[in-house]
Amino acid sequence: MRKIPVLILIMACNLRNAAAKDTSGYNCFTILVGRNASADGSVFIAHNEDNPGDAFVDLHKVPRIDHAPGEMQKFTFYSDFPFSFKPKQKILIQDLMRILENHYEGTEFEMNPAYAHGCPHSNTTTTRICNSMTDFGSVIRLPAAVGNVMWVAPRNPCCQPFIPWYYGIERISPDYEKATIDEALANYNSKNRGYRSLYPDHAYYVFDAFMLQTDSSYAETIGSVRRWKRSFEEDVFRATEKNEKEIAGITEPDPVKAGRMLTELSNRFAGKALAETKKKLKK
Repeated sequence: MRKIPVLILIMACNLRNAAAKDTSGYNCFTILVGRNASADGSVFIAHNEDNPGDAFVDLHKVPRIDHAPGEMQKFTFYSDFPFSFKPKQKILIQDLMRILENHYEGTEFEMNPAYAHGCPHSNTTTTRICNSMTDFGSVIRLPAAVGNVMWVAPRNPCCQPFIPWYYGIERISPDYEKATIDEALANYNSKNRGYRSLYPDHAYYVFDAFMLQTDSSYAETIGSVRRWKRSFEEDVFRATEKNEKEIAGITEPDPVKAGRMLTELSNRFAGKALAETKKKLKK
């Protein structure tokens, strides 16, 4: 048996187009980057989750899962574009984060140059990578120096910094985890359950309010919002690079201490992102 540690994002999912091409304009978006295409030899999985209705992002640490030798999952693939291609240059994790926040700015597909027609999320004439139905953006790195890590931008990636959640953490801040694992698994595909009334103080709704505030005056505010987001992410990358090296050195001799350090690292930046976002909300 092979045991794989898994950190799962549990949320309400819309599967109405699971077996057909989605023409709604709010289809999810995923990029896979192999080891030979990434700058550091990692595998990257970048994903924007798009859903209509009352959905929210609740984080949970899920116990290890046992898989039988040879166990597989089969997937079908519907697409008009090539399955894969070789990039002109090696891909950084930051490159994928920039893609997930994109509205086709500076390309022939840009429908709202300089945001002259308001918020790009409200323009429904074309499918945008980051749009009004995006619940979160995520980039998974397999493996990081101390194991796998999922970087998550709660709500719209163009407005929120990516927060690193390491797979080896012992707990998730109660600001980000409200439902129990059993509740989350039982209701992950349930739409319009009234999550806001069930979990009114969930961190997700702070990020949701900030996204709506930014959208209300997007052209005027997105510049300062992006400068804050970039500065926050630069601080996180510097800190994670330094801490990962230290944690990697003690993971084998003292895995318990390493787990505690990873837990503190993830929750520290999650708390910082929440606190700074609350300060940016207009009273």
